[in-house]
Amino acid sequence: MSGPSAIQVIIPPIDERARQQAQARQDRLTKPAGSLGRLEQLSIDLAGMTGRLDPPLKDRVVFTLAADHGVAAEGVSAYPREVTSQMVAPAEVLTEPAIADHYQAQVRILQLNGAGRAVIPVRAHAASRVEKERP
Repeated sequence: MSGPSAIQVIIPPIDERARQQAQARQDRLTKPAGSLGRLEQLSIDLAGMTGRLDPPLKDRVVFTLAADHGVAAEGVSAYPREVTSQMVAPAEVLTEPAIADHYQAQVRILQLNGAGRAVIPVRAHAASRVEKERP
């Protein structure tokens, strides 16, 4: 491309040192290795792309997912499906709004079940939106 409307984009190489530091950080966290799935690899990749372990993120969204995974219907769970709603309630009014305010993030609380039902909004905080499964 050439001329006045040409845009040149330079993509810097991956910062392998930042990726290694991010991997080491993941390894030190108090959680089972790999328990966050793709999110762990994404954090490592993001560190490599930005060269930082704490890259500034715009338009932050925090997702909290609550589900019974369908096991309640099979009699495997010690608690009925309705307990999921009871566990989400404190997050709606206490935890998630505090996270939203502190990090200036939108919060999405999704209450799902093993039947794969869709979610709909049920309540909103100034910086968050809570959603739950359709009956």
